[in-house]
Amino acid sequence: MRHAGIPLPEPLINNDLLIGIVVTLGVAMLVLLKQPRSLVLSSLAGVITNDGFFAKNATIGDHAKHYILLVLSVLGLSLYATKLFTPLQFEWKQIGLTFLGICSFLVVKLLLMNVYFRLFFGKKSRELLYQYISLIIIIGIVAYFGYTLLQYAPLIPPIIIHTIIGIICVCCVLLVIYILFKDFFNRPYLFFHFILYLCTLEILPILAIAKSLA
Repeated sequence: MRHAGIPLPEPLINNDLLIGIVVTLGVAMLVLLKQPRSLVLSSLAGVITNDGFFAKNATIGDHAKHYILLVLSVLGLSLYATKLFTPLQFEWKQIGLTFLGICSFLVVKLLLMNVYFRLFFGKKSRELLYQYISLIIIIGIVAYFGYTLLQYAPLIPPIIIHTIIGIICVCCVLLVIYILFKDFFNRPYLFFHFILYLCTLEILPILAIAKSLA
């Protein structure tokens, strides 16, 4: 209590509501990932096997679980990004703004990718989009665990956590390039479209985000 009788605000780091959200978020992501019909696992397995059967025959319920998991992973990514880039402003408002910003960015990007994939790949576009979303989900889940360690495991050096997350993100980016590369180069005349895609939907957004953060 202050001398004037005004209670001190409770820091967000010690907020029971935040702890409850973090625990609930982790449990929900785990439950959705463990579903026997998981689009994340099946679509990523399809990268190796080239079998898109499940993605083509997924039910409405499978789609719903997939996109719910995407939203939850974006929330985990928002917690990590807020903790990383604005540690002195780690509060509900900043987390909400970060979440809305990432969601807006992904909605625009996924809509453009959907148009792009449909234009060049037809029916295979759905499978490619699921694989891309699955990699975003993986990054979000990894970022969630990174945030949890940063927040509640102070004995682990932050540089180790950031380095591991960075390596995983680089691996996901390389996997995206591999997925697109093998599909584009099944048709040699799409080489320049591949370069156009990288410039407009991958490299340009990253440069724009880096400039805004700077």
